[in-house]
Amino acid sequence: MRSAYYDKIGNDYQTIPLEECGKYVTLLNLRSWAQLGDRTVTEQIYVHSKLTIVDDLYVLVGSANINDRSLLGGRDSELAALIVDNETKIVTCPERGINIPVRTFAYQLRKQIWQGLYGEGLEQAIEVPELASSVKAIQSRAKTNADIYESIFPFIPRNYLDNNTIDENNKVEFASIWPALDYKELDDYTKGKYKETMEMAKGDPKLKSEVRQKKRMLEDQTIKYYFEKELKMPFNPVFWQNYNINQLTELQQIKGHITLLPIHWTEGENNAIPNHIRLVT
Repeated sequence: MRSAYYDKIGNDYQTIPLEECGKYVTLLNLRSWAQLGDRTVTEQIYVHSKLTIVDDLYVLVGSANINDRSLLGGRDSELAALIVDNETKIVTCPERGINIPVRTFAYQLRKQIWQGLYGEGLEQAIEVPELASSVKAIQSRAKTNADIYESIFPFIPRNYLDNNTIDENNKVEFASIWPALDYKELDDYTKGKYKETMEMAKGDPKLKSEVRQKKRMLEDQTIKYYFEKELKMPFNPVFWQNYNINQLTELQQIKGHITLLPIHWTEGENNAIPNHIRLVT
C-alpha cells in the first residue's frame, strides 16, 4: 500500500516552493538584541524546554526527552506531569463560527508565554490563534523583526545575501554559513597568482617545472594570505575592529523576539563536517 501511495503522488511535491508552506505552518526563530557600551549586538535565543501545550487543554511538562535514554524505563530517571485542570471556558472563533472549549490553566499559560515571545500589539492573535488574521499578524510581525535585524547585522542567518542576489548562472544566491567567504573570489585570486608566477617563469623550463611542483604550496600560501588579509571573518581580529554597529533607534522598533526562520540559509552548500558523527555526539 505504501508503494502504491507514493507512486500515486509522484514527485510533484518536490517542485512546490517552500514559501507555500507558509499557508499551513509558521516557522519562527527567536532573537534578542542589547546595547553594550557604544555597540548594539544580537544573538539567537535557544530555549531548552520540555513543555507541550495541546489545544489549550493539556499541559505536559517534565524532564523527559523523546529518545531511548528517557523512555526505555531502565536508564535515566525522568519525571513528567500532565496537567489537566477542571476549570474550563469557551473562546469564540468568529471566522469559523464555532465556540472553542479550553481549560483555564493551559489557556492562560500559553497566552502568558506567547505574550513574552510575540510582544505587544498581537493580543487578538494570542487570544484566538485559530483566526486566519491571527496567523497573518504573527507572520507579519516575524517578518518585520527579521527585516530590521537583517538590515542592521550583516552576518546573522538569512535567506539571501543582498535582496535575492543573482549569480553568474542567473540563479538566486543564498546566504552562506561563512559570513564573508567568497569562493569564486578566492579561486580567481589563487589562479591569478599562479598565472602571474608562470608568466614570470616564461622561457625557463626548469623554473616552470618548479612552479608546477610548488603549485599546491602556492595555493596554500595565497589562501592563507586571503584569509588573513582579505577576509574579515569572526576568527580574524580585524573583523571586530571594523565591526562597530550602533543603531539603537532602529532596533527599538522590534517587538517581541520572533523572527521568520530563514528556510533558504546555506541552501546548496556542503557544510558536512569531515569527521565521523560519533566524534561530536
